[in-house]
Amino acid sequence: QFIEQMSPDKVTSKEINRLLMKAIEDAPVKPTAIRFFRKQALSVIKKALDPLEKEENVRAIKSKTTYALFDWIRERNEKVYPFMDGYVPPKKQAKTSGFLYSRPSESLPSYLEGEDWSFSEVELGDILQNTQDMTEAGRVCEVDASIPRDTMVPGLIVYSTRARALAVALQGSCIEYGDINSVSVDEDRGEIVYEVGVEDKWRVGKLDDERLVREGAAFEAKKNELGGLHFLAIHQLPKFDLLDIVFNRKKELGDEEIEGFWLMRQGSIGWKDI
Repeated sequence: QFIEQMSPDKVTSKEINRLLMKAIEDAPVKPTAIRFFRKQALSVIKKALDPLEKEENVRAIKSKTTYALFDWIRERNEKVYPFMDGYVPPKKQAKTSGFLYSRPSESLPSYLEGEDWSFSEVELGDILQNTQDMTEAGRVCEVDASIPRDTMVPGLIVYSTRARALAVALQGSCIEYGDINSVSVDEDRGEIVYEVGVEDKWRVGKLDDERLVREGAAFEAKKNELGGLHFLAIHQLPKFDLLDIVFNRKKELGDEEIEGFWLMRQGSIGWKDI
């Protein structure tokens, strides 16, 4: 953990770069990537990080998967900042429709598209057990130890005949666009989207019938119940040959065909307040 206080007029790219270099020098392990999320200062932060990318080979990634930092900020908002001289409580935000951003979504890049998708639920214990030595693409966030291991975690499964390539591409897209922070349902627009980087949204599909609308609402309700915990899985579709099609053979989906898995947590302070 590293803290440096400064007045707003002192926040420049040069000063941020100096502080980052100081933090890196004091760190027990040199970072390979620095994630940042404050949209009001994106250009200043990016300019400060450019020399680190070029000279120190440290990647700059737009992301809101900085869970430990959000938890730390929440703790300081509750236990530190209110007792500091000059503290002014933040204004209460007006209630919205429930979706994080009002900006419309963009089409998913074609190379990240799957053939189909569905909502699903998986037991938390199974997730933790099967991701201990995960070799597939993806990331797994830390989970609150107080959540029972038999809790069903909501998620989205994307199916593809090229699942491995899709999962690797999805993970690699963070370099250009930023991390995939969450899967969300935009109820106002009837869409399922990836939230990417700082404020971008990629449209995965439409909730174009009553069943999908109900499933989408249930997905969001369960996600909120678990403090934002949910998953994204990339699943290999069985490949059919001509004889399979002629004789209408069905092939079962198996757990071993998951090629990418992300366990994420949406809703930490910072999503709305930073």
